[in-house]
Amino acid sequence: MISEETAREYLHTGRDSAESVKALAARVSASCEANLLESMPEPAMMLNRFRQVLWMNASCSELIRGLNHGSGTGAGTGLASAVGLRPGELLGCAYATLTEGGCGTTEFCHFCGTATAIVNALQKREGIEHCVIQRGQGAAGEPLHLDVWSRPLAMGNEDVVLVMMRDMSGEARRQVLERVFYHDVGNTLSGIKSVLELMHCDRDPEDKRWMELLRSATDQLVEEIESQRSTRSSDGGQLEPVFQPVDIRSLAVEAARLFRYSLYSRELNLVWESGNATPLADTDPVLFRRCVVNMLKNAIEASERGQRIRIGVDEYEGSAIVRVWNASAMSDEVQLRVFQHSFSTKGRGRGLGAYSLKLLAERYLHGRVWFTSSAEEGTLFTLSVPKARLP
Repeated sequence: MISEETAREYLHTGRDSAESVKALAARVSASCEANLLESMPEPAMMLNRFRQVLWMNASCSELIRGLNHGSGTGAGTGLASAVGLRPGELLGCAYATLTEGGCGTTEFCHFCGTATAIVNALQKREGIEHCVIQRGQGAAGEPLHLDVWSRPLAMGNEDVVLVMMRDMSGEARRQVLERVFYHDVGNTLSGIKSVLELMHCDRDPEDKRWMELLRSATDQLVEEIESQRSTRSSDGGQLEPVFQPVDIRSLAVEAARLFRYSLYSRELNLVWESGNATPLADTDPVLFRRCVVNMLKNAIEASERGQRIRIGVDEYEGSAIVRVWNASAMSDEVQLRVFQHSFSTKGRGRGLGAYSLKLLAERYLHGRVWFTSSAEEGTLFTLSVPKARLP
């Protein structure tokens, strides 16, 4: 937010004369900076101290052309028609026409990311701001989400502001749709899960068995949706783990229970390795269980029908450990790329399981994930997190 005092000093209504703007615009267009920025893929413009456009590159012209195509909003798309205007007027901001002073002179402009970025540069500061420009009025208005970077430049005795923009509108719309999707689908599945919990099949053991498998499939789908949401949040650094002492064997059992349907449908046998240790870990139980879920899911997907999968918990020095083994071996390429974002042996658009496992374990749980894989020994994934320090 721009303070009232700062706004009065920098977001004033005054503009330079048309002759002065054109003269400075000609100097800027002939400068080395403009020549360097002309072919940059990001939209860029240079402004005078009155926040008027002096120059813009081809990418900026293309952005404006795309925004104004068929909408009748905003100014022309060429440099000649842009010189002398302010960014909001050029980009079709709905608030830029509310006052005679135009862009930067309304009460809304105090909260504008682009205005803040320009003011920062006028104060000899460099920085990045996020801006949402409302184009059009009401529901018909399509917001333009921009990341705006600015820095001051000197053109002889003139102060010039360089502004570079990145259109984030597609990303913003996708995030909104994702949140709506996760919310609506999650609510629907919660309803299905609640109904299944109320249903009993006490008379027929076979019906009871099928009901348990149906519950397992529903639980697994709920977990998969939560896993996708968690991966998105962890990618953006938005997760806040809650650490507490937890029994990792119990969490591993909970994770394995989700796969009863998958194990049954693929005729896989899950074997628990015996061990006397029941280690307590200092970890976030939700994120830790999600890590174990990803380990089991990868093992199931890598296994052939009828094979065994082994799972076990252990402790070593100051660590609590979960191991998941399957009989298949990974190729050299897969071993080198298994933790890479979006890499998958199942085709494009997949490949978040192992990536998510490593991300959650090592960035958020202060743990480690590693594997061994060979034709003779199969594939073994190991998850290690700090043990709980008991009084």
